[in-house]
Order: sequence, then C-alpha cells, then structure tokens
Amino acid sequence: MKVVAFGSETLSHFPYRDLLEVLPAECRYYVGAGSDSGGSGLEENADVEDVVRDISIEECRRLPADETTAIVTEPLWVSAFGGWRPERTVAVMAHISFSTAAQRRLANLVAAAADAVFVRSETQYLQWCFQRPTVFFWDPYRCRQEAVHWVSRVIGALENPEELRGLEKEQWHSRLKEYQGFVGREEISEKALYFSAAYRYLLEDPAAREDLLASFERAVASGRADCLVTHYRFLSAILVKQGRLEEAVQAYGVTALDQAAKWEYERLLTWLEDGRQALVRARLFLLNDDLRSAREVLSETDGEESGRLRLEIALRTGYLDQAFREVAPADCKTHSVHRSVEILEGFFYWLQGDRPGAIHHFLRAAAEDPNALGYILEMDEAESLLEQIRRGERAS
Repeated sequence: MKVVAFGSETLSHFPYRDLLEVLPAECRYYVGAGSDSGGSGLEENADVEDVVRDISIEECRRLPADETTAIVTEPLWVSAFGGWRPERTVAVMAHISFSTAAQRRLANLVAAAADAVFVRSETQYLQWCFQRPTVFFWDPYRCRQEAVHWVSRVIGALENPEELRGLEKEQWHSRLKEYQGFVGREEISEKALYFSAAYRYLLEDPAAREDLLASFERAVASGRADCLVTHYRFLSAILVKQGRLEEAVQAYGVTALDQAAKWEYERLLTWLEDGRQALVRARLFLLNDDLRSAREVLSETDGEESGRLRLEIALRTGYLDQAFREVAPADCKTHSVHRSVEILEGFFYWLQGDRPGAIHHFLRAAAEDPNALGYILEMDEAESLLEQIRRGERAS
C-alpha cells in the first residue's frame, strides 16, 4: 500500500510528517505547498532513502488509486482530485478547517469521502460524532507519541469495520471516564455533566438522562437564560433513543419558545397523531443536530417528506453519492427540493473535475434562488487558494 498526504505547507513544515513515517507502507508521498515546482518523487532517480517523497498533484494522479491511502489535512485539495479516488481516505482536520462557511462545506465533503476523520477540537469532534461514523478525537493535550500511535491504530483498522467501530466506542468510553472525573469540581461540573451526557448518549447509556438533567439544574442555578434550548432540549433526543417517543415530543414542546419552534412542535404532534413515528423520530434527531441517527431512521422510510429531510442532511454533511441513491425523482416535486438537488449535483461535478458542469447546475439552482450563485464564488475562491498553495505562495 502507498500513502500520500495532502497539506498546505511545504514538506519540511508538514506537522504530520512523523505520522507518515511510522505508517507501514511501500512508499510515502506528500503533496503540498510548492508541489507544482518541486515534485520529483515518482521519477526513477528519486532518492530511495527519502522516507517521504515530495510530489505534484499530477504525479499523484499517476499512483494506482486502488493501492493508495490518502491523508488529507487541507480540505482544499479535495477539489484537485478530479475524479481520482484513493482506496482509503483519512481526514485530519485542524481548527482552521472550520473558520468560514466555505471551509466547513469543503471539510464536510472531505469527511464524507473519508473512511476515518480526526478532529483536534473536542467541541467539533462531538458535533461530528453526531453527524457521521468513524470520527476520532486527536487530543491536543496528550503527548505527541500517544496521539500518533492512536491514529496509526485507526488507520490499521480501516479494512475491518467492526474493529473500527470498536475503536470509536473505546474513545467515547475514555472521554466519558475523563469527564466523570471532573463532575465533583463545582466550577466545571455543569460542563462535565453535559459532556458526560453526550458521550453516554452516543454509547446508548440510559444514565445520559440523569447527567443531562443534573447539568440543566446547574445551568438554571447559575442564571443561564438560554438553558431550556441549550440543555433541556437535548432530553428529547435522549428519550427518542430510549423509545419514549411521546415523552420526547413533550420535552421538545417545553423548549418551543419562539414561533419557529412552536410550529415544529405542532408538526410533531400532527405526525404523532397520524402514526408517522419514523418521521417524528428523525425530525427530533435533526432538531438536536443528531444527523447520524436521523439518517439511519430515514434510510428505512419513503415519501416526499423523508426525501426532503435526506436532502437536508446530505447538504449539511456532504454525502453526495448517498443523496443521489436515496432521493427518488418523485421526492423532487417542490422548488426547494429541486434547488437542493441542483446544488448537490454542482458539487458532485466539481469534485469530478468538471467545472463547466458544476457551474451549469449552480446556475440552474440560482434560477430558483439567486443565493445559489454564492456557490460559484466559493468554488472560485477555493480554486484560487489551492493554486496559491500549489505555487508555494500560501502556507497555513
């Protein structure tokens, strides 16, 4: 197996070079800043003693995709693959990957194509655990050697989904244990209990409810005006996981303070009365940003509303291929759904290296919503920034 990493720095400044060097691989390559001018790693006279070889994106595309694992640390590179798709992809997301809407969108596209994702912000890590499987925390407070060893374990398990799932749960248990140790410290007990509830929720531990309510009580005592939404609303998702659907709807209703939330609550009640339990479960998960659980529920349901919710999830998470498989033509009756499909197709064509095709679909979406023109501007900006990296004019 060959390994190629994509970054925004020169090879000498690439922060994950130590990871590349310890991975078992036939050859290790790097595509980064100045790659257009400095790539020579595939040439016959390349220094065979080099542990990691610097190559250009053009040389990278000559690597056999079915024998290559890619490690992507700069989301901009996803637009340069042009249809070349490695056998395995690992995304390592630094905090900078989420600083703008365009970067978050690109990060989602990379993560959707990845077999494993590492995130260095725990808040972002938890958010992504609620969005997609096989997300791992690269703990910046652990020693470097321990972190690299953990990543190596995950990459070594990519061929075994069951082992990968086990490592995911292992980390949830580890994070839960750490926050349980903080519960007794009064100054941080509210946060510790809330994070504990979140990890118990992921582990489907019934004690998530007790931890959340304890955190909510502390938030109320501290005078937090928004804690009904930031804390108590999460109870509705916990109750759904426990199969207590009517209680879950009522818990959400308690937090319905503005007109939009009240409308959502009335719709949930209507669906519940009509026996549309799957839609109620999926919508409650979505209202709590648990896109991962919502996607699982919706994968087993049909109909226009289910199709619309699947599209919403696909747009928020970057799962383009899955959206096209799941959304039937009959689901695309409304203008909003049709616009969403056009946007998805625009990104799909762009990632295949077909810029004219991407522009065509973004323009079709803009015919119904002029704001869709912004995706063309995002695409132009991403390509401009990537070109700067390739020429060595920009480094993170």
